[in-house]
Amino acid sequence: MHYIYLIRERNTDKVVYVGETIRPWTRWIQHLTKQGNFNREEHYMDVSDELIFLNKKEVLEYEFELQKFYGFETQREKNARGGKIGITKINHTLSGLAATKIQYICPHCNKIGNGPVMFNWHFDRCRFIK
Repeated sequence: MHYIYLIRERNTDKVVYVGETIRPWTRWIQHLTKQGNFNREEHYMDVSDELIFLNKKEVLEYEFELQKFYGFETQREKNARGGKIGITKINHTLSGLAATKIQYICPHCNKIGNGPVMFNWHFDRCRFIK
């Protein structure tokens, strides 16, 4: 099951983040520790029992609608604006030499993957194309 969650400010109830996850409370801990944008004193996570989806496509579509409703830039808009078709990543081999691999991001489903396999199943052929 996939959940939609909102992160709100405690004082004003203003929505500051909209997200999707399988494990809401684990994701909340990640927001508090790794990303560092939120803290427990000023923010709280709102997970509704009514916003539970069984497949990824439905939850992503609803997440995009909520992001637009609250005035946030969606991941699709970020990808289109930034032209993030390829991101360079450096992997170190056993001999110590660096080999460059290009990771591609599908603008329709936000899937990240390496090389030609992405072009077989994503971009113009993605199942999330409207």
